[in-house]
Amino acid sequence: VGFECAGVAYNGRQALDLVRRHQPNAVITDVRMPIMDGLELARHLREEYPGIAILILSAYDEFEYAKTAIDYGVASYLLKPLDRKKLDSVMAFLRDIRNRIDHLSASLSTVTDRRNLERLFTNLQKADREGAAAFVREVLAGSGPDFDTAQRVAAALVSSLHDHAGRNLPADQNPLLHLDALMERIETESRTEGLVAAVTEMAIRLCDAVASARNFATRHIVGAILAYIDGHFADPDLSARQVMDRFNVSQSYLCQIFRRYKGTSLNTHLTTLRMEHAARLLSDRGIPVASVAQASGYADPHYFSRVFRKYHGLSPVEYRRARQGSPEDRP
Repeated sequence: VGFECAGVAYNGRQALDLVRRHQPNAVITDVRMPIMDGLELARHLREEYPGIAILILSAYDEFEYAKTAIDYGVASYLLKPLDRKKLDSVMAFLRDIRNRIDHLSASLSTVTDRRNLERLFTNLQKADREGAAAFVREVLAGSGPDFDTAQRVAAALVSSLHDHAGRNLPADQNPLLHLDALMERIETESRTEGLVAAVTEMAIRLCDAVASARNFATRHIVGAILAYIDGHFADPDLSARQVMDRFNVSQSYLCQIFRRYKGTSLNTHLTTLRMEHAARLLSDRGIPVASVAQASGYADPHYFSRVFRKYHGLSPVEYRRARQGSPEDRP
C-alpha cells in the first residue's frame, strides 16, 4: 500500500520515542502494553502529533464504549484475535491514509507545511475557536493578492477541515459532512474577504462540534462509571484500578473526571458511599456490626470500624447506641 515500517516498539514509551524520531503518518498499537498502555500512547500522540492516524487493537469488548467516550482521536480499532478479514481492514486503513496523503499533496498547493497542518489540527482538537479563526486568516492573508491563489488555498483549508471532521466526529455530529457543498461555497465566492469569512465559519462550526462531542462523551462515561460504582460499592475488591480496567481509562483521566464532576477523588467518593450505607444499616439493631461491614464493602470488621470512626466520629457500636437513643428512632 505504499507504506514503510518506521519501527517496532515493545511498550508505549518506546513507541512514543520512535514516533518523535521518525514522525510517521500512522501508528498501530495494542491497548495492553507495559510502562505506557495504548490509550496513554494515543493521548500523547494526539497532543504532540495531531495529524498522525492511530489504529488500536484490543481484546476487550468494553473498548468500543471507551473509544466513543475518550477523546484521543483514534481513527479506528479492531478487536483481537485478528483473522484474515480483520487484516484486510488494517490494509484498508493504511490505503485510506495513503489516499488522504495523496489527496492532500495534490490539493494543498500552498498549505504544504506539515507544521501548519499540525497547528490547525491542534486548534481544532482543542476546540479553540479563536485559534482556528486566527489560523485561517493568517494562511489566507499569506496567499498574496491574487484571488485565484487565495481561492485554491481556501479550498485546501476546507479539504483539511473536512478530513479532520471525518476522522474525529461521527457522521451525525459532523457539520462538514458534505465536501461538495463546502467546495461549492468556496467556488461561488468572488472576494478574498468572503473566502476568509466562509472558511472561518466552517472552522468555528467544527470547533463547536468537537467541544459538544467531547462534553457528551465525557458526561456519558462519567455517568457509566458512577452507576458502576453505585452498583458495586459493596464489593470489597472494588478499587480505582478495577474501574480503570473495566472502562479502559487511565489513572490521570479517572482522577480528572472525578475532580471535575464530583469535586473529589474516586476513593473519597467510594468511602462516602460505603460509610453512608453502613450508617443506614446500623439503624437496624438486628444486623451485627460484622455483617454491616461486609455489606458495606469491608471484609475486615476492625478496619471497617477504624474507617467508620474517622468518617462519623464514633465507632459503629457508639453510633448505633446514639441513633437508638435519638427521638426519631423511638417507637
